[in-house]
Parts: sequence; C-alpha cells; structure tokens
Amino acid sequence: MRNAGPYSVVVTNLYSAATSSVAVLTINVAPIITTQPIDQTVPNGSNVTFTVSANGTAPLCIQWRKNGTALSGATAASFTLNNISTNQSGDFTVTVSNVAGSVTSQVATLTVTVIVSAPMIESVIYTAGAINLRWHALAGRTYQVQFTDDLNQASWSIWGQFPGTGSTMTVLDSSAAASSQRFYRISLMP
Repeated sequence: MRNAGPYSVVVTNLYSAATSSVAVLTINVAPIITTQPIDQTVPNGSNVTFTVSANGTAPLCIQWRKNGTALSGATAASFTLNNISTNQSGDFTVTVSNVAGSVTSQVATLTVTVIVSAPMIESVIYTAGAINLRWHALAGRTYQVQFTDDLNQASWSIWGQFPGTGSTMTVLDSSAAASSQRFYRISLMP
C-alpha cells in the first residue's frame, strides 16, 4: 500500500527534458474475513443473528447463503432470522467480494431445537356452575385434559383433547357442576 500514489517520468537528452502526465497507482486488496460467523443452537421461536467482519478494498459486497443457496436481501455484515422454526436449521456461509477477489467464510451451522415443556395449569376458575381451565399451549401440539372426582381412587377420565394455539388456551368444563370436587391434569400428547 505504501507504493500507491501518483507517478510520472522525466525523459532527458542533451537538448531537452520532457515530463509525462501523472499516472496514479492504486493497489486493490482482496477481502479477508477477520471474524467468522459461528455455529448457533437456539430454541424454536427465537431470533438468531449471524455476523461477519472483513477487511479489503472498499466497497465490499456481501452475500449470505443457506446450504449453498443465496438468500434474497441478505447482503449486510449481519443477517437475522426472526421467530425461527426447525426447518430453518442448516449450514450458513457468507461470501465477501470486491474488485480484487472474493472469499467465503467457514460454515456456521444453525441448529433449531424444539422446546417441549410440561403443560402447567395457569388458573382454575369456578363460575356459573362451570370450571374454566387456562394453560399455555404450544402451536402444533395436542393436549389431553383428564379429570377425577376422587384422588384416592386415582381413576382419571378423559375430558377432551385440544390442539395447541401457541398462546393461552382456555376451556370450559360445564359438567363440573355435578361434582362436589374435581381434580384436573393436562398431558402433552406424543
């Protein structure tokens, strides 16, 4: 880089001297990745960001890829996926290029895990002869609600199966009015 700059030449003989016009020497430096994107393992529904840092002659052009396929609009040093699901798992790379060449990053593997937690009843409210049950239900999962009127007998009856919505689930058991006490449990179906 220290050799870059303006140059001219002077030609002389016994009779005179002539100076050329100025020529500018520009030295372009191929991109070098200084910070590689890293592997990430995150739960479904999360946001994830990949980043890269590079040096070289500007302007640097950036293109992110998933499993070798260019991602539309992913042309900045940081690339974010929001509310991810398991089908977004894969191998991500980024190519940085300029007038002097290009370089591709190491592979950064994204692993999206499914969080399955035991359902927990948020509230049980008795109103107008019915029981109102509330719990958080994951989308795409099915929940079975069971009840018993006598814990000593431990005979549980299936009240119903309900598909999860990804938010708080509310169901109403109007048959509870016929019982002096009732116990509930919720199971996540396979």
